[in-house]
Amino acid sequence: MLCVELSNMVQERLGHASIQVTLDTYSKVAPCLQEAVANGFDEVLAVDMVI
Repeated sequence: MLCVELSNMVQERLGHASIQVTLDTYSKVAPCLQEAVANGFDEVLAVDMVI
């Protein structure tokens, strides 16, 4: 969860229009952002499977 909060803070500070811009730009240099992306996919897939 900390990494998600960090990525949101980076997005806000740098003025990125979406979190996707931040993750695309910085996930290669910040491994925890890669984990946040993976967790996001897990959450989306879990929701899709429940429906």
